[in-house]
Amino acid sequence: MKTTAIKKTRFTTKTVVNIGLFTAISVVLKLLFEVYIPLAGFSSLRINFTTVPIVMSGMFFGPLAGAVTGTISDILCYIIKPAGPYFPGFTISSALTGWIPGVIFLIAKKYDKKEIRYNLLNIVSVFALAFLVLGVLVFKNNLGLENGKVMLLGTELSMFFVALYVLIVLGFAAIPLLYSKFQSDNPSGNFGLDKVFFTVTLTQIITSLILNTWFLSMMFDQGFIVFLPGRLITNFVLIPLFSLIIFSVQKYIKIFH
Repeated sequence: MKTTAIKKTRFTTKTVVNIGLFTAISVVLKLLFEVYIPLAGFSSLRINFTTVPIVMSGMFFGPLAGAVTGTISDILCYIIKPAGPYFPGFTISSALTGWIPGVIFLIAKKYDKKEIRYNLLNIVSVFALAFLVLGVLVFKNNLGLENGKVMLLGTELSMFFVALYVLIVLGFAAIPLLYSKFQSDNPSGNFGLDKVFFTVTLTQIITSLILNTWFLSMMFDQGFIVFLPGRLITNFVLIPLFSLIIFSVQKYIKIFH
């Protein structure tokens, strides 16, 4: 079933209903599937799937609709299930989570006749994140070499885990590339896995890694670098997971416009 992104947001009754639907799904996902992991003594690392419907709203209905979905979702989630004091920065970040994918798809729409090398962008993004994770760990003196051995948090790290990390990085970089070789049911590429992967990656870098980490450092009066390592590692897993979920789900959604 072919799905295409809307060129611009038109707040028809159908669009408003769909925005409400994606907002409701986002809230339900927060209520049912959310885990907080302590970092630096604070519950500052949140793992949930509320991002997925917000990103999809921006992809399907445009940046404004995505921003509205993200804004309402964040406010409702705070009202229904608050996890501390309200901070408007997170509402802005949630709005951008829907707005950025909409902008990316609008820009990409203008270049339909030109080939955008999303796979190359994805490979660069994955390796950049991988080296950033290592760089932050080294900077924090949590990772290093001692007598020819890889040490993590003062303990020797098995070469099995080193090899596993390398394989995971290569695997994440290869997923969109390999799939594009066999993609046949979406010839227009509007929602190809490579494009979805790039969209989710850029969105998460801006909102989760940069903005939300900065907001947490402001809230808890801690350094930016204190919260970054855990959030980097988490996003390194969530980005491909979110991408696969969005790519899989959108094939069964028919958008009329």
